[in-house]
Amino acid sequence: MTRSKHPILLSLYSTLLTAAEPQSLTIISIGFLTNLAALLSSPSGLDLVTSKVAKLVVMGGRYQPGRKQGDPYEPGWEFNFGGQDSNATATILRSWPRSVPITFSGGELGETIFSGQDLRTTTPFESHVRAAYEWYVGRCSTTRESWDPLTVLYGVLGLDGFTKLGVRSPFKYGNQWGYNSIVAANGSNAWVDDPRVTNQHWLELADGVANSSVSWLLNRFYEHDPISKSCPGQVATAVSLAKQEL
Repeated sequence: MTRSKHPILLSLYSTLLTAAEPQSLTIISIGFLTNLAALLSSPSGLDLVTSKVAKLVVMGGRYQPGRKQGDPYEPGWEFNFGGQDSNATATILRSWPRSVPITFSGGELGETIFSGQDLRTTTPFESHVRAAYEWYVGRCSTTRESWDPLTVLYGVLGLDGFTKLGVRSPFKYGNQWGYNSIVAANGSNAWVDDPRVTNQHWLELADGVANSSVSWLLNRFYEHDPISKSCPGQVATAVSLAKQEL
């Protein structure tokens, strides 16, 4: 989507950010970066992002778990970065203000963690989450890679939020410093080591955390309808059970 075709989306971004308290918003991007790039390129966009956004969390790109700073980095291609609007991706990576943290959840993280497989046995037929998975995946399956759910999970809880809930964080940062860069016209990205840049990080699983444990945690949250009045208590139960897994 482009700014000229969808000015209402740019207007919505501007309205929400203008009304927000300073550094109060977390933006979670789980698709193409077209609209966010349009915001950043607008006359007041950079100032709004700098003053109102606490952090940006992006599902996009590819990274190398276990890589040490300074080791060679192989560029990778991922759909959200290069599938439709690599120019928008490049705009975000090039122009995002260094004062605002940005964290990347890569394709390699979510594609090896499957979730949703329990929905047909642990949720009622009218579950909104189950219905969404059945519609998207197909009636014969609710199992799906966890790219977006993992990104949202981190976006809501960060690294420290799990500790506050009494649960070990399943994530850690895969780098100490450096920045993300688009290195080809098709949107392939590579990480550039640079100790001067400390606001960008990418996620990997924490030491000793298995894919199955993270899948289990996601499935426990999926079971609870977000509009249910008992949702807080149910989530607390899920978190309590998660202590046994993480």
